Amino acid sequence: MVPAGCPFLKLGTAQSYLSIHEKVSEALREGGVPVTMARAASPKVSQACFENAVAHDVLLEDRKIAGAAQRRSKFGLLHQGSILSSHLPDDFGEMLARRMAGNVVRKTAGRNFIEAAEAVAREKYATEGWLKRF
Repeated sequence: MVPAGCPFLKLGTAQSYLSIHEKVSEALREGGVPVTMARAASPKVSQACFENAVAHDVLLEDRKIAGAAQRRSKFGLLHQGSILSSHLPDDFGEMLARRMAGNVVRKTAGRNFIEAAEAVAREKYATEGWLKRF
């Protein structure tokens, strides 16, 4: 998520997509995954997202392994992406965070926070009423 007013929002959609996927590619390569980036869209072969690469998607041996979508509004930018987890190095999150942010501060949730989250998961999201609400 990029809030309104952030200088990153001055980039157009294609340029911001490229910028983020360059960072993803760099982190994957640092982890030993020899990725490239799609230069253009490939012919659509399926309704499945990972079957159809578009410009700036991340490829491994010409197969899409990372892609995304963006939504812009007056509140900023939401960049929602997916990466096939079978290709992620163990410390990928750390490698990507270093590339995306000038300063990375790692914080660990306290025991009270974890217990409260577990209670919400158990008492709300694991209930039959929640799971069969549709």
